[in-house]
Amino acid sequence: MADTRLNANLSGPLSAPYDLRGELDWRRPAAPDTVPRTAGRLRLEGTPEHLKVEHALSVPAQLNSEGELGYRDGQVHLDLRHHWPAQPLPVETPVPARLGEGELTTRGTLDSVRLEGQTTLTADGRPLAVTLAGDAGLDGLTLDTLSVKNDGQSLTLSGRLDYQNGLAWDLDAQGQHLDPATLAPAWPGDLTLKARTRGHWRGADDWALSADPLSLTGTLQGDPVALNGQARQDTGGDLAVTLNGRWGADRLSARGRVGDTLNLDGTLNIERLTRWYAPARGRLQAEWRLRGPLKAPRLSGTANGDALGYQDWRLDALSARFQDLNAGDAPMTLALQGQALSQNGEARVERLDLGLDGRRHDHRLEVSVENDGAATTLAAQAGRPAP
Repeated sequence: MADTRLNANLSGPLSAPYDLRGELDWRRPAAPDTVPRTAGRLRLEGTPEHLKVEHALSVPAQLNSEGELGYRDGQVHLDLRHHWPAQPLPVETPVPARLGEGELTTRGTLDSVRLEGQTTLTADGRPLAVTLAGDAGLDGLTLDTLSVKNDGQSLTLSGRLDYQNGLAWDLDAQGQHLDPATLAPAWPGDLTLKARTRGHWRGADDWALSADPLSLTGTLQGDPVALNGQARQDTGGDLAVTLNGRWGADRLSARGRVGDTLNLDGTLNIERLTRWYAPARGRLQAEWRLRGPLKAPRLSGTANGDALGYQDWRLDALSARFQDLNAGDAPMTLALQGQALSQNGEARVERLDLGLDGRRHDHRLEVSVENDGAATTLAAQAGRPAP
């Protein structure tokens, strides 16, 4: 505040009803890496009970406000309209963005101010219509709606924010006709989002957050999709998550806890690998467990595949067991068995067995191939130099 420059004049009688007139020009230079340069002009006229005000902010953005303020019945009353022209956003954004023409009205008392406004925002060339309606007070904000719409798609937030004692929230999010192709053209869809998040923040030693329910349903690439889950985390605790999903005939699930260590279990059932990776074919089922430190997790479980293919290769059946697979230097095991390996329709291997036991830098690898009743086995002690 020491660098703020003020140029003010105020005139009026020093007796009731105190009919006042005045102007205030103010400016504040930029503070390096923190606060941009700001400047504006305020005009006022009237009595303290009914004071007409006009304010024009010129830097860092253009914002004009006019209306009435008044102190009556022991409360500050306001009836103001704020409006702005189309202009670049005064902050840096990840993608090019521009604010469109808009307005916001504020009516009521400081204990309960009605907010209603609308504007447009163009982000990365996509126009978004933004609408706000709610009530704000000294202790919190009730959101009737904060909506963002674009080309039939909409995302709406409603609920309550309390900021009298730290910050607490209870918010609902609703999305309609969401199309991932807006950002990823290869993934067209029509999705509905339903989510509720609750929590509070009263400092690093007292916080909690939850998302329950969390639901995404609709279609993706023409097939029905549904994803349902919930999550919760409290001060000093792990993030507890539950997730169940389906996409067409494919199914997936995950549950457990995430913190400094992982304790997650899940299943995967894919009927068409081509859906996930175009060059691949076949079906795959797996049960998995993820354990250990977050920076060096270990993967265990089983997997089975049928009619697997990649380019001109095909494997009729695959079964695998794995224990503690990791990218570090912890012990691990892998046992894999394949049936009927062929290339371009020509049989190559009737049966293939592979076993691995040891550490990444020091392990035993055994491969066995069987054709026409004859088996060939190769065993080797292998590894790669430790970094």
